[in-house]
Amino acid sequence: MDTKGSASCDFTTAILVILKQSPKVTVANAFRDPGLAAYVSKPDAVLIADTVDGKWQKGLCDCVNDVRITVGDEVYKYSSPCGTFNDAERGKSLALAENEKNEFNEMLLKYISFGVSFEEAVSVVNIVDETKNSDIALPSMIEAFYRDAENTYFFGAIKSSYVTVHYSDGTTENIVPALASGRATVGDLKRFNIGYFVEPNTETVENFSFSLSWNTYGISSYDSKSGVLIKTTDATSPEDYVTAYFMPEDELARIYQRIYSIDIASYPNGEYDPYDTPEGIEVASKPSSVYELTVRMGEIEKTVRVSDVMLDSSYLSEKGRQFFEVCEYISSFLMSTKEWKALPEYERLYQ
Repeated sequence: MDTKGSASCDFTTAILVILKQSPKVTVANAFRDPGLAAYVSKPDAVLIADTVDGKWQKGLCDCVNDVRITVGDEVYKYSSPCGTFNDAERGKSLALAENEKNEFNEMLLKYISFGVSFEEAVSVVNIVDETKNSDIALPSMIEAFYRDAENTYFFGAIKSSYVTVHYSDGTTENIVPALASGRATVGDLKRFNIGYFVEPNTETVENFSFSLSWNTYGISSYDSKSGVLIKTTDATSPEDYVTAYFMPEDELARIYQRIYSIDIASYPNGEYDPYDTPEGIEVASKPSSVYELTVRMGEIEKTVRVSDVMLDSSYLSEKGRQFFEVCEYISSFLMSTKEWKALPEYERLYQ
């Protein structure tokens, strides 16, 4: 009896069953990272779909939208205090009756907590370009630092590491992750006189997908095209460590922007050495820890693989550091999802 072939068949069947069962309705706290969206159960997905299919009125409600709801390709903003939906793009709103609001809010609280008030929300108070009025020498190459659905935004030199966002709570953040997360906007750049130029996109995020393998021996992986998320392949019953996760469009766009910003095309296809090690020093990890990132844009595909990911980052080249930051962002995001957390604990840990 071919038990190996049978196990492989069961593993594939388990993936297909999980994918078919996975709903595509998500809810998220609009004041926190909207990429950390929660998928809702099938009954609650039906309730949400039926609710937004109600009678909309012309005009917007003057309420704080603290919840972001995605139903298929449609995105809705919802105010839990008011019980209203706002569609700014179409200039219309939908108001729930008091009893409907209470029922709807009770359902949402199973998945998320509601946001802070608008007055308490953290805002951008300044953006500082440290290269202005300084003697910092900058490479003269242009730098793509942000990309949205329509345009790509460039600095006239490689200087994004010197552009810092200042928030009302006293914290600061580099401009690239601030824009990628939505905590800062292109409008903020204009407001604080940060120069940049814009070019329309010739490619769209709709054609983009990626896969990432990480962890010891690359036992963890995710493919945005199929939605298959695997916690580990090193288990007695590996099919128990597989689930489906369909990444929200906005988070996929953020990852696309991060990958684009490091100029992934400039990396070698296949094995990549991210370290600048002095002569006579060898860099290796035991057991081997892996990053393998595959980027697909239509029919074009590129894979960059690092077979030895060291905890000591002191020998990383600048491009190596950028590549690691992208992989760490993606893997950390995936491991923060409720789908990942619902999988069993590892059978064994590597040291």
